[in-house]
Amino acid sequence: MKLEFDITPQEFKIVEEILSSHLTDNCQTWVFGSRVKNKALHNSDLDLALECKGNIPTNIIRQIKTAFEQSKLPYRVDVLDINAVEPYFRDIINQKKVCFPFEVKSKVPPLRFAEFDGEWERKSISDILTIGSGKDYKHLNNGDIPVYGTGGYMTSVDSFLYDGESVCIGRKGTIDKPVLINGKFWTVDTLFYTHSFIDLLPKFLFPLFKRINWKKYNEASGVPSLSKSTIERIKLSLPTKPEQQKIAAFLTAVDNKIEQLSKKQGLLSEYKKGVMQKIFSQTIRFKADDDSDFSDWKEKKLGGVCKVTTGKLDANAMVESGQYRFYTCAKEYYKIDDYAFDTDALIVSGNGANVGYIHHYQGKFNAYQRTYVLDNFTDNIIFVKFILDEYLHKRIVKEKNEGNTPYIVMGTLTDMKINLPSSLEQTKIANFLSSIDSKTEQVTKQLDNSKQFKKALLQQMFV
Repeated sequence: MKLEFDITPQEFKIVEEILSSHLTDNCQTWVFGSRVKNKALHNSDLDLALECKGNIPTNIIRQIKTAFEQSKLPYRVDVLDINAVEPYFRDIINQKKVCFPFEVKSKVPPLRFAEFDGEWERKSISDILTIGSGKDYKHLNNGDIPVYGTGGYMTSVDSFLYDGESVCIGRKGTIDKPVLINGKFWTVDTLFYTHSFIDLLPKFLFPLFKRINWKKYNEASGVPSLSKSTIERIKLSLPTKPEQQKIAAFLTAVDNKIEQLSKKQGLLSEYKKGVMQKIFSQTIRFKADDDSDFSDWKEKKLGGVCKVTTGKLDANAMVESGQYRFYTCAKEYYKIDDYAFDTDALIVSGNGANVGYIHHYQGKFNAYQRTYVLDNFTDNIIFVKFILDEYLHKRIVKEKNEGNTPYIVMGTLTDMKINLPSSLEQTKIANFLSSIDSKTEQVTKQLDNSKQFKKALLQQMFV
């Protein structure tokens, strides 16, 4: 968007934010004076004429002026109500005025519970709560009161700064990770806490704080920092307390579901890890369908179980709209126009951050030159993948020379010794572990969907 007055894009955003926070959608803003003539000096005033239906309340004009005075603009902003000035001055403004384009922020959320209506009220943080400063705790004795810093829990002491619900935000260091705390606690001097709330629920404040771009308010060129005065000037849109309670309760229910799914995902992962250790150490054994025992496991080299080759291409050979999969050493695959393999294979990352990561794919594909392709298996390919998932990384770490980045050579794979049961037991084990993977994938999908649902709610249920 090309502006018809002298102002930088960064300055435009500041002015737009202030105006949209205070004016209604039936108002128009005009720029007049030297900045319209394109002859403004760097520190020339920005002259704004506000035009609404009827006179603008004096307290709104005063709030806008105060916001500009407290902003980071490098010049003064003069604001007036065009309908409140003398006719001759209005005529002068009208002759040279240029529209300041901006969208007024809606005062109602796009998504709302049916029993609520009316506009949300815009308030400064200083009008709705008090910001408390953390303190040193080293003079205190050990106890059961948690001490928090910007990195989270630090220790426990025998005294507290606050008892109740509070939203905390970093003063220095990590300034963009608000946390909700409930109960007795102590914070160190790098972490602000909030208290003495006025018509505001901390559980509702927490998602509001998470929506704020805190880094925008950073006041330091080195370690990120916030001050009380800066936080207090930030404006938030608030509904009535009953609506706050309804929104907070709903989001809490969503958070509980996310927590339950995350816990279930972790339990499945731990269960699989534990059962794999017992299966591969032969602590537990499967039986045949007739309840007879399977034969003993036999040790083989991986090179005797499958063919091991590598890809031939550079990593940059990928094509965005290619027809076939192209495997590099990344966890995701890319696309390419031609294929070198048409097989059922395990594709192993040979170096980099994901060294030892294993894909399983059946079909036509191509591969990077540092990616190993394992195919032509004499044994169950899924069972072998589970074996490699369990033991390959340990082998890679064991072979790593001191100070060197881990990587795979051909012998890492071909000479790797693995224990194999009979083909029927391999199938039973592979099917059992695959069923756990399937359940984990379902839970992971539910978890991802729930997180996306919450993200959409945070965008739609707030102003």
